[in-house]
Amino acid sequence: MIKVVLVSLLVVAAALIYVPVRQLIGVGHVLSSYGNENTESCRLVEHPLLRGCEDGELHAETGTIFFACAINLADRSGWFPPLELANRSVVGSGGIVAFDTKTLTPRRLAFESHDGEFTPHGIGLLPDPADAGKLIVHAVNHRRDGSVVDMFEHTLGSTTLLRIGTARNARLLASPNDVQPVGRTAFYATNDLATHGFLRQIEMLLSLRWSHVTYFERRGGADDTGAAAGGIDKWIVAAEHLAYPNGIARSADGEHIYVSQSSGEMRVFKPRKSHTLKMLGELKLPFSVDNIALDAQSGDFYLTGFGNILGWREHVHDHSAKSPSAIIRVSHNTEQDQYYGRRYRVERLMVEDGSKASGATVAIPDQATQRLFIGGVFMHGILVCNLPPRK
Repeated sequence: MIKVVLVSLLVVAAALIYVPVRQLIGVGHVLSSYGNENTESCRLVEHPLLRGCEDGELHAETGTIFFACAINLADRSGWFPPLELANRSVVGSGGIVAFDTKTLTPRRLAFESHDGEFTPHGIGLLPDPADAGKLIVHAVNHRRDGSVVDMFEHTLGSTTLLRIGTARNARLLASPNDVQPVGRTAFYATNDLATHGFLRQIEMLLSLRWSHVTYFERRGGADDTGAAAGGIDKWIVAAEHLAYPNGIARSADGEHIYVSQSSGEMRVFKPRKSHTLKMLGELKLPFSVDNIALDAQSGDFYLTGFGNILGWREHVHDHSAKSPSAIIRVSHNTEQDQYYGRRYRVERLMVEDGSKASGATVAIPDQATQRLFIGGVFMHGILVCNLPPRK
């Protein structure tokens, strides 16, 4: 009987450590030596507004990338709850920056009807269904009184963002990472971890599938008081049993939602009428990934991740420590083997040893300029590279 119990415990322990060991040695490539691949054309565009741009999304029609940037890296180093940087005396002074992909020039968009406390993380865009001259911009904001999603309206060509609402929910939006708007005041958001404190470390290190994607919708009302302002808020768990869900993106036709997981996976979902997400498939990736950038023209995905998990964690606390970055391109498979279950092609596009793009978190393709724009949570600028052709 004792032997049976011991064997059972060993089996459970092996199952628990399999994913983190795979992530550290296989997915994270901690034991690999990283050089540079396809970085010859890259140059760092530095500007005070382009510091700590963790995420961004391209509006192809205007050739503008909307970046969510810390701007002040000292603020980010003091207050960024997702990385357990928790100095509550820091008031986030980040912003949303419009970056011209042709001239490589940034401009900060001024907030209207917003108190200014802004510690940005993920960002998502949606053309305004009611006005072709406007854009809906949603952004994760880690405020000191709790994380929220701020919802804005932007008139194309203007220099302002009008806040049209703020969504908060201590349970279903406890640790938001990225957001994908699907309406003026409706979105899907990833919650990267479900726990806090010591359990948060356990959940992350063991890649436990405890977290989820949330769906939010507000009908009427224009601020974060929801129903009290005449609006009705709807919150649901759209997809669950996820291991550190990170980036989220939506196909151009709105038929699919894509979620990257830092455990080295990307899941493909189809929205139901109820707004829950039906999983259609899962793609194993060669390393731990962060954000997803979708090329609407080709349908390809660009995922950015960490070549060395331990190096990344050191970089969080010592920004001078190099954290290698890697970028992959995922495309729809058109070869014969697509009929045998291989629906996607995974191509390692670029590897950077941390000299220019230390701890990169997003890579955004622009077909018009044939460039790739790379940002990172602690980077001092945007790395601009030629877009490698498909192999």
